[in-house]
Amino acid sequence: MLQSSDGQTAHALKLSEIESIIEAWQRQIPDLLCPLKIEDGKIYRHERVYRDEMPAGFPGREKLPMFWIEWREDTEGPTERWENLAYDVNVVPSEMQRIPGVVFLGMIEGKHHCRPATEAEINQRSEKPVHP
Repeated sequence: MLQSSDGQTAHALKLSEIESIIEAWQRQIPDLLCPLKIEDGKIYRHERVYRDEMPAGFPGREKLPMFWIEWREDTEGPTERWENLAYDVNVVPSEMQRIPGVVFLGMIEGKHHCRPATEAEINQRSEKPVHP
């Protein structure tokens, strides 16, 4: 489970601590692409790029997939990162601020699936220490 507060915490962490999070992600949920990576001392996150965002005259635009993942330098804050999960939870981005946590259900046809966490799941996590 991932909570919105995890984004706030991650934003404040040092690079070495983010490396630990990436390593833990890869150990615990290796089938899901970690949304963070570090290259040359910079933090990057993966982001969906939609075909409709390409200029109308872009050569081969109609042959592009509906979206693809592109790594971009992480310049957004934790609120924007949390809102990016909206597509995986199937809500509009502004609704994510009312969702305190999500539970990852896995990948189906190459797409992440998750759902809002229940209050019981949030409470259960807050009672257990989290170890990367």
